[in-house]
Amino acid sequence: MEEILDQEKPDFVVHTGDFIDGRSSEPGAVEYYWNYGLQPMIERSISWAVTLGNHDHGNLSRDEISEFDRSYPLSMTQPNAMGDKGKTTNYVLNVLG
Repeated sequence: MEEILDQEKPDFVVHTGDFIDGRSSEPGAVEYYWNYGLQPMIERSISWAVTLGNHDHGNLSRDEISEFDRSYPLSMTQPNAMGDKGKTTNYVLNVLG
């Protein structure tokens, strides 16, 4: 990921699910691995947004993972705006040039 970010120099990154593997049931595990995965964007001050995949779960619920992601200043992830129960990351994010 670091090589790609350094070569492409994006302004924005979209993670489209399965950011973690779903076997993270120990306390603090999702937070640890989520933070580890975000470090390349944080170090380069690149904003991101996340949609959750079927493996994105563990010691936190999907709603808690989304809320945790949104706690980062560079996160553009939005709460569920569609009202779909169980569809935590259903939202519209306008991306403009």
